[in-house]
Amino acid sequence: MATPDHPVLDALARRASSRDFTDAPVPPALLDHVLDAAVRAPTAFNFQPYSLVVVSDPARRAALARIAGGQRHVAAAPVCVVFCADTRRIERLCGLPGQLVPEEHPDAMITAVIDTSLAGMCATLAAQALGLRAALPPPGAWTSRAEPRCWCCGTATGTGSPNCVGPQERRHGRM
Repeated sequence: MATPDHPVLDALARRASSRDFTDAPVPPALLDHVLDAAVRAPTAFNFQPYSLVVVSDPARRAALARIAGGQRHVAAAPVCVVFCADTRRIERLCGLPGQLVPEEHPDAMITAVIDTSLAGMCATLAAQALGLRAALPPPGAWTSRAEPRCWCCGTATGTGSPNCVGPQERRHGRM
């Protein structure tokens, strides 16, 4: 089936994860556009239950790569945006500070994880549209570890996943 000529459908058709990045920096204006797209993602109840942590320091990206199961592209990408499912925002907006413990309220955590994933997808599509590439690590490489919860969000009520963003090395295949 032919894809209609539309920029959004074109971006979706061309979308592919990239794990080979150059070390060229991501211009701050482009990163701002990627982050703006992320926070405009649809969310349940408009809570936006996530925190975004931009990691550009090479030593911090290397530490993040170790936490993410040793995935080299996490350290190699010029920027990693860590998308943290963070139920603290729901607690704050609903006047329930400290009450949404994931074990007791799995629905809040599930909502936060889904909304965080949508934000990551919007950021990925924005990066693609701006000529950058992005990659998310497999969830098993990240969510099975406890360290990212405290490192990214400062709380045990969130889980995080790095979205690597940057210029891609020229390779054969889709780009």
